[in-house]
Amino acid sequence: MPEHETRPFTPLVSVVIPAYNAERTLGETVASVLSQSFTDFEALVVDDGSSDATAEVALASADSRLRVLKTANGGVSRARNTGIAAAKGELIAFLDSDDIWEPDKLERQVAALGASPSAGFCVTAAIRIDEHSQVTEPIPLVRSPDVCRTLLLHSMAVGCVSSGMARKSVLESIGGFDPRFSQCADWDLWLRVSANTEFLVLDDQLVRYRTSPGNMSSNIRLLERDTFAVLDSFFATGAATRYRHDRRRAYSEHWLVCAGSYLHTGQIADAIRCLARAAGVRPVSLTRALGMPWRQLKRLSKSPRPTQ
Repeated sequence: MPEHETRPFTPLVSVVIPAYNAERTLGETVASVLSQSFTDFEALVVDDGSSDATAEVALASADSRLRVLKTANGGVSRARNTGIAAAKGELIAFLDSDDIWEPDKLERQVAALGASPSAGFCVTAAIRIDEHSQVTEPIPLVRSPDVCRTLLLHSMAVGCVSSGMARKSVLESIGGFDPRFSQCADWDLWLRVSANTEFLVLDDQLVRYRTSPGNMSSNIRLLERDTFAVLDSFFATGAATRYRHDRRRAYSEHWLVCAGSYLHTGQIADAIRCLARAAGVRPVSLTRALGMPWRQLKRLSKSPRPTQ
């Protein structure tokens, strides 16, 4: 090949799909993978100790590109890490078992990473769907020259987990998903990745992200626990040195989000507790909170969040 020519970027992509009792939605999820315009992929469904027909649904397609890895139930982070370890591809794409991809999702991201060899990660915009796969609303995507800072202050405001595609070498260098976290495992990974490599953000809505009634109200305490454990973990690393001036604001912003989440479900005492924590960390937060209608806190509670 002449020196002036560039070798085409033709990687194998490994699609990692953690699945736990996902028989109801997994068929549609797998179908969206098998219908991709980019066809050089393998799909790894990690059956995380399901007691239903998850494995059978996954294998119903009889497509040779799809494998099912059965494990004892260990949570979504361990399931994703199992998929990463078994992956043969140079690129890893994550997809939750109830989400859906647009047909050109893989093609667009492979092209973006091929055009940016220094980038180790790529996400896309997404749109929400309900339990019946009907579109409900777009998910806001924050554009910023400093993705890590945006993630610190606004959590998963830069792509959902099913939009993520990474070079396997990057995931191996940072240790994959942290099994201590469930709801916030993707946010934690996004933070560590964005602090260590260039992070591409595509504006197109290439993922349909499913939300189901009741999830938020049943998981707010877990969300609260995971949120501040992730912040503690990040600020204990050397990568956080450049963001030390954002530390108080980051904690305060997330206490406000927790306050809005509790308020949205009518848990007033917990909402007030979190609001007080926000003011204790950064007193100006109280002024801002008192100056905004409660409906604004409700809007904050609906902002994109890491999901199990």
